[in-house]
Amino acid sequence: MSGALDRGFVRDISARCLPSVVLVTPLDPRDGPRARARERRGRSTGQGSGIAVRHGDETFVLTSAHCLQGGMGVEVSLASDAFEARHEATVIGRGADGLDLAVLRIPAAAAASLTPLEFATRAPALGEFAIAIGNAGNIRPAVSLGIVSGVSDFLMEESQAADRERRGPKPDPPYVVTDAALAGGMSGGPLLNDEGLVIGVCTLVRPQQGGIGKYAISALRASEALVEIAGRADSPPSTGNQLTLYLCNDRVNKRSRVEGVLKRAGLDDDAARSAMMTAHRMGRGAVRTWHISDPESEGKAEAEAEALRAELIKGDLLVEIERA
Repeated sequence: MSGALDRGFVRDISARCLPSVVLVTPLDPRDGPRARARERRGRSTGQGSGIAVRHGDETFVLTSAHCLQGGMGVEVSLASDAFEARHEATVIGRGADGLDLAVLRIPAAAAASLTPLEFATRAPALGEFAIAIGNAGNIRPAVSLGIVSGVSDFLMEESQAADRERRGPKPDPPYVVTDAALAGGMSGGPLLNDEGLVIGVCTLVRPQQGGIGKYAISALRASEALVEIAGRADSPPSTGNQLTLYLCNDRVNKRSRVEGVLKRAGLDDDAARSAMMTAHRMGRGAVRTWHISDPESEGKAEAEAEALRAELIKGDLLVEIERA
């Protein structure tokens, strides 16, 4: 926006962009007394935000990967009906090398009602305005105003190495730092400039940095991730010869209980502990793998994997099946 800004620019940009910011709600597949007790104690699954974006001829939702805990389903709600209706979504994929992004596909009718936001094509300048939009708890939607306070690269060492290999020795810093207020539930929402273009995807708050500890993945990185992840939607389904049931990290169940459920499902002590500890450290750990050599073994593997999955869900664990 050139020249002097009108005092109502935040209002105007918010009104234009709010309908493109969705509510993302993970779905816990577990039921029973423990799940209901979790909800009563306020330990039910949280929520996040997402951005309507365009790739090819399709409108997707770009969000934060950490809003999509492994083993859970996900629904999306729209601002156009005050987030009343829920639309089942499919996770197309997550960002590479731990980048906190994921892409969702939603039903065609819901996607058609959204206007995709556009990414800024230039890096934001220090001191320029930054507008954050998201769904902060029961404040739906929420808007805050700040400035671009800086840029940063705080990737873990292994992620930095992968980043350098893919992008060269001097990659652009992947994070835009702002003092625009962020609250729980705003992860995955857009950080906009004074033209209403996405300059970042809100991802985390670092309290030790005080007022400027709010981070968003830069528009450049987010747009690259969108192309990479959404491209998988055009790929044929996997026909690999290996089926694996994974245990997903669970912030509710204690390690001893998880291990006990795995043992009762037939895993020996070492296998149960290995799956549990790997899930704790890496986000998910392999429970069992089936090798497929022909249609008969494929049917048997799928039946056994689904039966074990159902048993572990009944035991209050989060699990998912993947074919590779």
